This record gives sequence, structure tokens and C-alpha cells, in this order.
Amino acid sequence: MNTNRIISRGISASLISFLAFTSPSQATLISSGGVLPSNLSWLANYSGIMRVGINQYYGNGAPEDGVFEVNTGPGYSVVNSAGMKIGDTDATGTVRLIGNGNTGSARINIGQFGIQTGNGGTGNLEIRNGGVVNSEENIYLGAQGLSNTPGVSNVIIDGTGSILQTQQASSGDWWARDGGRIYIGFGQSNNTVTLSNGGLMQALSGNVGDQGDDGSIWIGSSQDPGSSATVNVLGTGSTMRADTSIDVGSRDTESSSYLNIMAGGRAETAWTYISTLNGVADVLVSGNASTLVSEGITLGGPTVIYGYTASGVPGASPDWDYIWNSLSEGQQVRDINGNLLFDDLGEPVLAVPHPTFGTLVPDTVLEGNKIFAKETGNLIVENEASVNARTIVISTNQARSQAVNNQGATLTVRNGAVVTADITVFEDGVLNGGQGQIVGNVFVEGGTVAPGNSPGVMIIDGNLELISGLLELEVTDSLMDSFVISGDLIIGEDLIVDIMLDTQTNSFLSLDLEDFFQASGNVTIDPNFSLFDNVNVYGSTNHSTLLLSFNGNQRTFGAAATVPEPSTIALLGLSLMGLVIARRNRRFATQ
Repeated sequence: MNTNRIISRGISASLISFLAFTSPSQATLISSGGVLPSNLSWLANYSGIMRVGINQYYGNGAPEDGVFEVNTGPGYSVVNSAGMKIGDTDATGTVRLIGNGNTGSARINIGQFGIQTGNGGTGNLEIRNGGVVNSEENIYLGAQGLSNTPGVSNVIIDGTGSILQTQQASSGDWWARDGGRIYIGFGQSNNTVTLSNGGLMQALSGNVGDQGDDGSIWIGSSQDPGSSATVNVLGTGSTMRADTSIDVGSRDTESSSYLNIMAGGRAETAWTYISTLNGVADVLVSGNASTLVSEGITLGGPTVIYGYTASGVPGASPDWDYIWNSLSEGQQVRDINGNLLFDDLGEPVLAVPHPTFGTLVPDTVLEGNKIFAKETGNLIVENEASVNARTIVISTNQARSQAVNNQGATLTVRNGAVVTADITVFEDGVLNGGQGQIVGNVFVEGGTVAPGNSPGVMIIDGNLELISGLLELEVTDSLMDSFVISGDLIIGEDLIVDIMLDTQTNSFLSLDLEDFFQASGNVTIDPNFSLFDNVNVYGSTNHSTLLLSFNGNQRTFGAAATVPEPSTIALLGLSLMGLVIARRNRRFATQ
């Protein structure tokens, strides 16, 4: 496949430098309530942490809400501060930047302490009409405050030239060259970021090469159950950009993470990871000109865990105090809730000495004993949206890796959407859709593929290799699923085909399995693939009989079982007549 990856940076390096280090025209600063420093003239070059909405410690015994605004007009120049906190514990802070339509006409530059919003309170940040917030440290949007108080963060970046960005510092000692990361959700928090009308949020690496994850955006990075993070990229020109990666989903907690790219919005990054063990990690790309561009995309994948409880709950953190202070070598480890831990084979997780440090650790942290669980993650591309990547990997073939509660990872391509990528579908991975197009090769090893529900068609501009796994096909009285393949079709001996009949009348159906495929290239069938061993037929009534033919063989299926729940999503259909008429000449071979 010849796939060109094109990421338009949009802002040149010289303009980024201009935004970070030069002053705009004069600006007006306005404040009310809990704002520190109270003397706004100090903000021309403030060496401390600016606070908007302050907690009881800074508010003389009681939390105090605060509002701070920067807009164009006469007054002080751009705000320069070493750090900024918006919304401390139990207080609401609101910061507004309102420009005059020119990029940087209202601006805040943040140095070594970075930006935090919703630190146990509510933090609101609005950047509009060309306002720019630039930080040389990390940005934390939504954080947990004092006494484990949950935080709330609401960020709006609206209008062409309106920018929220962090960039890794390029000078100083290595510990000072930090930054370049945006965390949406850090600690117990509920967070929303909305980019609209050309707004831009970006994380830049700084090209200094000493921090592997600088230039990254983490959506749902909180490890606290119940937390949520949602990023909406809405409208033409609205862009979320990360030099290194966009990560959607929290590793091992029941938190919810969403990225919605809609109405012409765009996300750009080198790598995209959509995965969570126990929570929700969903990406939606919907609407004409809505685009996700990435070198590679991983849905689900493996994660190392300490063990399972007796009830099968994975990823439980061990009780380290109990291990170090109460256990002897060879005794069974408990998690932080007091539950005994077991590995993936059901054997007790034991305390053993670490080979380097000598302290007791669970034996599952040692090489050779590590256990893996499969994470889940979902990417939906629909309504003429597009995804452009070199590779998309769905789930994993990691040894000893088990899906939790039968969860899997899913890519859905439907309703005129186009995904340009070579796609691999492993066990517990699902590729489905209807009236969607894949430009690239599709390789299935253990996963599930379904062209549509309420039948649909999947167009593959490349090869389709069904080596092993499950192929779900639907047939009604007048409709059937279909693949249109520009390249070769390969069917392996370990592929299982489930045909689901949804017939409403007393009928006799005669089909050839070839009718589900229109392949322009060669069709190769493993000689061990059999209609008797590899095909199941299910029906919604007791009246349908199916005579199925394939590769010179026939089998009659009588009254079928009730249709099982398919893994696909309801999609538009394609007529059976239209599929059969267009059937092409094919060259069949056996391996």
C-alpha cells in the first residue's frame, strides 16, 4: 500500500517562537474576587504562581471565587508568570483571554511551574478571538485538591488564532527542560475541553530529545475511579496536535475518556493509543472533512498487571506496606483492599525478593512471570469522516494475555467514512461497519470482522486475509452483507463463518459463499476450510432452509437456532440482487 502521511503543522517554528518570547500590543487586565497577586502590575513578570479562585489557606480562612480577564486595549503588556492555578479547593476560578482577532493579541506566558485547573475546585479557562496561553511546563486540566477533593475543569478555545500550547523548554539543565505535555484529568476530576471555530490546542516536544513523552496529550489520565475527560474538536480549522502521541483512556481504573472530532475538526499526532482496562476509551471521528492523522493507531492492547482477585478483578494494586512489613518470602500477596491475588493461571501471587533491590515484591513483576490483560478501546469513523495512518492494530496477540469480562477493542467504519491504513485484527478485536471504505490491507488473525448489520457493505481497496477468527455475515429476504475487494481474498483453515438469517417468510434460500465477496484479485482458500467444520447458520425463525455452496461443495442447513447477538452496529443495507448481478470472474486456488 502506498499511503502518504501528511501532517500540516499549521504554525511555523518561527511563529511559535514569536508567540512564546515576544510581546504583543498592550493589553487590559481585569480581576475580581480571589485573585493573587492582587497587584496586577506584578504580572508583567511574576516569579510566583498566579492564583484565580483561591482555597481557604490563601483566602484568609475561607475559599474565595475569582475572575481574571485579559483583553486588548490600553494598559499592561502580556502576563508573564512562573505558574498559574485556576480553581483551588472548594473555589471557582475563571480566566478569560479575549483577543482582537489577531493571534497573540491577548496572551499569557507561563514558565517553570506550569498550569493547573480545577485543583479540587472548579477551573474555567476561556481563550477566544486570538488569545494565546503558552506554557513551558506541563498543563494539568482537572486535578484533585486538598483532602482528596474532586476537581472540575472547563476549557474553551474558540476562534482562529486562539491557542493553548505547551512546549518543552529548550535551554537549561535537563531537569528544567520539562513541559510539552497536556493532561486532561489528573487525580479525581471531571473535565471538558472544547476547540471550536478554528481553535488550536497543541503539545510540542521542543526537539531537545531528552524526554520521550514530551509533545503528548493525555485524555483521561486520571487513575481515580469515576473520573471523566472529554475533548471536543469541532468545526473546520479546529485542531488538536501532539508531536509525539495522543493517549485516550486511563490504564486501570473505571474512568471515562472521550475524544470527539466532528464537523470538520482535526487531530494530528505521530502515535495514537486508545485503551483502558476497566473504563471507557472512545474516539469518534464524524462528519465531512473531520480527520484523525497519525503514524500508527493502537486500539486496546496488552497491559501488565499484578494479578487478579478471586472474583476476577484485574489490575489491583498490591498492598506494599503489607508486603514489606508483614509478609515473609513465599507468602501470598494481597491487594490494597485486602483481597488475595492470583495470576492468570489461578496460582497464588507470592512475595519474592527483587533481584536488584532485595525488597519483597509480587513475583508477577519479574521477567518471565509477568501477566498481561487485554485492554479495550473503540474508534468510530462515520459520515464521510476520514482516518489517515500507516497502521492500525486492534487488540493484541501478546502471549498469556486475557480479555477482561470478554471485552474487546473495536474499529467501526461506516456511512461513507474512509480509513487509510493497513489494519490487523487480533483475537478480541473487532472490525465492523457498513458503507465504509478501507484503503489498505486487512489482516485478520483471531479477530472478528463484520461488514455490517441490517446488512451492509465494506469496501477494501487492498487485500483481505481472513487467516483465523470469526466472520459474521447477515442475510434477510432481500438483503445481504458484502465485501468489495480490489485486491486478493485469502481464507484460512481456522476461519469460522457465522451466517445469520433474518427471514420473515417460509422460504428456501440458495446461496454461494462467494456471493458475499466481490474480489478483483485472486481468491485463495485453504483446502482444510470446510462448509461442515467452519460454517454455522443461525436464524430468527424456524422456517428458513439454506442450501450453501462454496468452492465446489454444498451443504443444507435446516431450521436454525435463534440469532445470537452480533458484535456489529446497525447499518444501512445493500440489496441482494445488486450484489449477485455484479459478481465477477475469479481465479480460485488452494494453498
